[in-house]
Amino acid sequence: MVFRSSGGPTIEHAPARAPAPPVLGFGIDGSAYIVLCQRQGGVERWTFAAHGTDAESERRWIDGDFSAAEAVITERAWLLASTDGTLVGHPEPGEGALRVEASAWSDGRAGLAFPLWIDGAIRVLRASTGTRDTNAVSLVDARTRGVLVGPVEAGRSARVPLAACATVHGAVAIYSTDRKDEVDVCALRKGGVEHKTLSLGAGQRFVCAAGGGSRIAVVSRKDNDVRVRTVASDLRTELNSVSLAPATRNTVGAVRVVHAGGATFVIAHEEEGQAHEVVVTVFEDGKTRVVRSKFPALHGLALAGKHVAISAMIAGAITPILHVQQLTLVRDEVKSESYASAPKRRAYLVGEPPTSTAAVRRAALEDAAHVLSHSLAAQAPRELQIGDVDGRERALFVVPGADATKDIAVSMELREDGSGIVNVKLGAARAPTPRELTLVERLRVLFTGDDDGDPDTSHFELASLTRDLGQVVMAVWALKLTRG
Repeated sequence: MVFRSSGGPTIEHAPARAPAPPVLGFGIDGSAYIVLCQRQGGVERWTFAAHGTDAESERRWIDGDFSAAEAVITERAWLLASTDGTLVGHPEPGEGALRVEASAWSDGRAGLAFPLWIDGAIRVLRASTGTRDTNAVSLVDARTRGVLVGPVEAGRSARVPLAACATVHGAVAIYSTDRKDEVDVCALRKGGVEHKTLSLGAGQRFVCAAGGGSRIAVVSRKDNDVRVRTVASDLRTELNSVSLAPATRNTVGAVRVVHAGGATFVIAHEEEGQAHEVVVTVFEDGKTRVVRSKFPALHGLALAGKHVAISAMIAGAITPILHVQQLTLVRDEVKSESYASAPKRRAYLVGEPPTSTAAVRRAALEDAAHVLSHSLAAQAPRELQIGDVDGRERALFVVPGADATKDIAVSMELREDGSGIVNVKLGAARAPTPRELTLVERLRVLFTGDDDGDPDTSHFELASLTRDLGQVVMAVWALKLTRG
């Protein structure tokens, strides 16, 4: 048997790398992660099981160009709004797909649409852009297109809509002004708009905002100086800005923020230095608690209950790979502070790759190896070798552990029909040869849950190797816990 070392896909065995599609939205729906991405002239919606297997994965397609869009994803409902105001999605659980062209519900003025979750339903804030004194704000029902509040004028100094959020008092629109270092915060009320011009600080520029409860958080930056400040939902009080300083010589990339309940907000930002990191900051009443971890990019930030997740969509050898890192918010009652727990990593193949030729099967094995290793160790596979034996494509690699005794040696085989075999061995430098279970071993699994009596090994036969990798992840975690 001859294996070829592979540190990455090459033209020797793989077609052109599958590019990572732009992520338009990311959310947590119960026990699943939801991803909206732009692919091939439309919007794809994927769901991936956060726990257990990946059998819940599904794909839905909506035609149209939404390369720049605003999205809300929550409670089995979602809505996406493009820059021209076209709406697509499922704004109510159990309802059919919705697509509404901008011309069918806009007031004729140029502007942006911002989906918001308000009082258990998805609403749309329509923020028009016009000349001085003609910036109208209204709140619209996504399905009926009926106007719930407004339209009312945003204010004399409001110029271009930048973002929108919601508080206990309702929808809030955030506009630019004639000054680059300030924004107009416009809280939409049934009787009109409450208005506050917020100075961001010398040289600071608006990045993003989030609202919830009785607070609004506004994040700005000047080069690598990222700052966050909060404003009361009634716009009467404002806290001084707090700096989220990057590590020395690191460069800040994307920044995102979500409301985490009460006075707590979670801000995530990328830092590029000797390693690429994503920094998750829990911000509460001017206090910050930080968790740093290596992560390939920051394409999404979502929160459901006490669970916070960041996501990154990266290119794969034959299909894109979604990385998700989840943390749990914990309350330190002694210090009256909230902080995030140590992150847990999962990775998923975005789609089931073809398996008709040896070239694509080898590429699929490479992606599967990365998914399995990142899900189990938050690291790339080590000593990855891909080759064929008697016409069967196989891969050998090691999932790195804290030390050699914690390494996991893995062997995988992928067949033409997409099915496969995965064998693992704990604390070993080399995995057992991929093989099918004997009849006796199948019976052992039925009665004892173990196939061969060896507590350090497990064998898996999967109907779809790429789609069912989640089963292997959960089984290996159970094996590690049993082994101690």
